[in-house]
Amino acid sequence: ILSLNNSSSLHSNVFGETWSSTAHQSLLENEKLYDIIENAETETHFPDGGFNVAAKLKMASKIILQHKKRGADRDVIHLKMSGWDTHSNMQDRFGKLLDELNT
Repeated sequence: ILSLNNSSSLHSNVFGETWSSTAHQSLLENEKLYDIIENAETETHFPDGGFNVAAKLKMASKIILQHKKRGADRDVIHLKMSGWDTHSNMQDRFGKLLDELNT
């Protein structure tokens, strides 16, 4: 990315250089965040299973636990659990959603 808009190039400009610099910085920060979260350990057991509520809560827990390493004073985390708009087979679907939420 840095070489895409090299300032020494005849065809470079301030917008391209800014984009390149911002994209490069974002990639570096994302890599750092990934390493911090990947190595975080929680004391709470979360059930395995893809992108269910437990996996989302586990990720949120790791993010919160690592606030000092990330340089954050406080965190605001939004989690989403869809599927509550049950128009058919409501009793079965609603029960499964509550089971997932309670695990």
